Amino acid sequence: MSGIMTELKHKKLFPLTGAQRNVWFHQKVDENATAYHAGQHIVIEGDLDTQRLDRIQQQLILDTEILSLRFVEVDQEPYQTFYSLAAPALAQWDLRNEQHPDLVSENLLRSQQNLPFDLQQGPLFRFGLIRLAEKRWIWFWFYHHIIMDGAGVASMFSRLVQSYCANELTPPQPALTWLEAVQEDDNYRKSPQWDEDSQYWQRTLSGISTPASLSSQPAIVGDLLVCRHTSVNLERSDVERILSWGKEHSLSPYPCFAAAVAAYLFRMTDEDDLCLGCPTDGRNRKTRATPGMLTNVLSLRTQVHAEANLLSIARQLSLQLKQALRHRQYPLGEIVKQRLKQNQSEPFSMLVNLESFDHHADFGTARGSLYTESSEPVADLQLFIFDRHDEGPIELRLAYHPTRYTPLQAYQHLVNIAQLIKLLPVSGHERIASLALLDASQRADIIEESSGPVRD
Repeated sequence: MSGIMTELKHKKLFPLTGAQRNVWFHQKVDENATAYHAGQHIVIEGDLDTQRLDRIQQQLILDTEILSLRFVEVDQEPYQTFYSLAAPALAQWDLRNEQHPDLVSENLLRSQQNLPFDLQQGPLFRFGLIRLAEKRWIWFWFYHHIIMDGAGVASMFSRLVQSYCANELTPPQPALTWLEAVQEDDNYRKSPQWDEDSQYWQRTLSGISTPASLSSQPAIVGDLLVCRHTSVNLERSDVERILSWGKEHSLSPYPCFAAAVAAYLFRMTDEDDLCLGCPTDGRNRKTRATPGMLTNVLSLRTQVHAEANLLSIARQLSLQLKQALRHRQYPLGEIVKQRLKQNQSEPFSMLVNLESFDHHADFGTARGSLYTESSEPVADLQLFIFDRHDEGPIELRLAYHPTRYTPLQAYQHLVNIAQLIKLLPVSGHERIASLALLDASQRADIIEESSGPVRD
C-alpha cells in the first residue's frame, strides 16, 4: 500500500476513484442539484412476501460496504470514509384506495428521487415499496451516483433477488473490497499504463475543438439541470433484423446503433469529423465484480463523408471501440481537464448508451420487470437503447437538456434516428447522403434550431 494510502487509512479516509472525483467536483457546482440521483424500480405482479423482502433488504444493506460511504473535504481535497450504518426498515406506501394509483405512484417516485442526499452525512441511498393493487407492487431504490454505477446496481439487484428466493442472504460474488478497488485505482494512476492511456487519448482526440451538436443553443459548463426524455419503441422484428445484419458483417450491436447516430449528426450538421460518447463500466479484470462507482465514458471518433454508408461507419466505430476499450480506465474527467487548459470543450456532445440485459426477475411466484430512471446530467443529448431480452420491443429513449431542445425537437430527432436504425439492414450499403429522412414540416422545425444545414 502506498505511503499516502497508509496515512489516509490510519485516519480512515480514502481517496476517490476517477469516476467519483468527476461526480464530486461536478456536484460542488450546485450542492442542491439532484441530477446525480440515480435509480431503478421494479413493477412486481403476484404474491409478494413483504416481510421477507424487508428482512433481506436490511441484511443486504448491512453487507454492502459502499452503502455506508460518506464524503469529507480536507484542504479542498475530497475523501471517502465508512461510517456505522443502521439499516432502515423498508418504507411502504399503500395506494390501493387511490382513484389513480399509477399517477400517484409516478409523483411519489419523482419526489423520492428528488429528495436531497447529504454527501457528508449519508446515507446516500433510499429504498421503498409501493402497493398499487392486491397483487401489484413497485419496489424502488434511489442512490447518489457517487457511490454506485450501473454495474454495481446490477450486482446488488441480482443478489437481492437470489436471496429473496432462497429466503436467506446469499454470499456475494468473489470480488475486491471497495478499499482494494480504490487502491487498484490509485495504483493505476501511478503506473506507466496511466501515461500510455493519456497519450492515446491525446492522439485520438487531437484536432477536435467543438463537438457537433443538433442545437444552436450554447452549452453551459457545469450545468446540473435534470434532463428530460422522450421515447419511441422499435419492434422486436426490426431489432432481430438489425442484429442479424450486424452478425453478418461481424459487428456487435453497439457500433450498429452508434453508426445510425453518427450518420444523423452528419446529415443534420454537415460536420464530417464526429465523436460520440460511449459509457463503459471502467473496470479491469480485478474490479469487474466490485460494486461501486468506477464507470467511465469513452470517446469514439469517426470520419463521415457524403459517399459513406451505414456499414462503413459501423465498421469504423467497431474498430474505434476495440482500441478505446484497451484504454478504458483513463477517466473522461482527466481528458476534459486537459482540454479545458487548451480552451477546448468535451470531445463529444452526444452519448449512445446500450443497456442490453434481462430486465425481468422472479420473486418466488411473483414476476418483476425492471425500469431505469433517467439520471446524470445531460449537457446535450444521450440516446439510451433498452433491450430487455424479452419478446417485446426495445425502447429508444432520448435524454435531452431542457434549455437546448424543446420536447417536440427532441422527439423529431429521436424519430429520425429510429428511422435510420431501421434502415441498417435494408440500406446499409447505400450512400447516407441519399437516405430520405425528413418530411417538409419536420425539416422546417429542425433546421431553425440546428447548428448546421440540413441535408436531404
